[in-house]
Amino acid sequence: MKRKYVFLLKSALYGLLITGILSACSKSGGDGSDEPEEPVNTDCIVPVHFKGWGTCSYDAPEGTPLSLPKGLSFVWAEHPRTFDQKDSCAYKDEDDPHRWDVGSHVTLCVSFKNSTNAPLNLVLPPGLIFVSRDQESQNGILAMRVAVTVPANTTVYNQLNMHCINGSKSTSGDSKLNYTLGPVTNVKPAKELIAFLEGKNIKKAHNSIRAGISIAFSDIDSKGFIRESTWDILKQLPNK
Repeated sequence: MKRKYVFLLKSALYGLLITGILSACSKSGGDGSDEPEEPVNTDCIVPVHFKGWGTCSYDAPEGTPLSLPKGLSFVWAEHPRTFDQKDSCAYKDEDDPHRWDVGSHVTLCVSFKNSTNAPLNLVLPPGLIFVSRDQESQNGILAMRVAVTVPANTTVYNQLNMHCINGSKSTSGDSKLNYTLGPVTNVKPAKELIAFLEGKNIKKAHNSIRAGISIAFSDIDSKGFIRESTWDILKQLPNK
């Protein structure tokens, strides 16, 4: 009888705890605060602020499709297959000219093909999202602009070290599936962050300051906005 009483008591307390968490997730910003509304995801107690962002979002991210020059096409993107530097998709060191951005959770070898008889300019804008085919893995977003020339009739491979937008989902290294080319984000706080970063020399910043970029995307993912304490870190990035 005593065990049954303890079990019922624990069950009641657990129910109250879950109810409290769900109530907290449904709070809106209608009380005059600057914090945006936090909608409730019925399948998860973690709020989803933007489609394709957050631990509990399984929707496709929203934004503007990337427009590529005629004759230039996206081939595929996947986590670097090897550390053997002779391989086209080997993991690239930081000083390698084929390595872009400074994120760490979504590291992809990205391939584009030029099927014309003339070189073409490839520009991947900051805010571009690569979407994991495995919905339990993180989507990645570029914080830095990538601009390369793709020679005629050639396929190029570049490593993109992107920032994650899906909290505690698996990193790209844990995913056995590849990634698709997604849109350029239209999420307002992300666009504000990217506009700010366009004037900064990210690669010259100390790692501890660079980390502010990943923290900022994490803020957008989990809170729907960037905290003032995170902006304080970002403001220490050197100007171009």
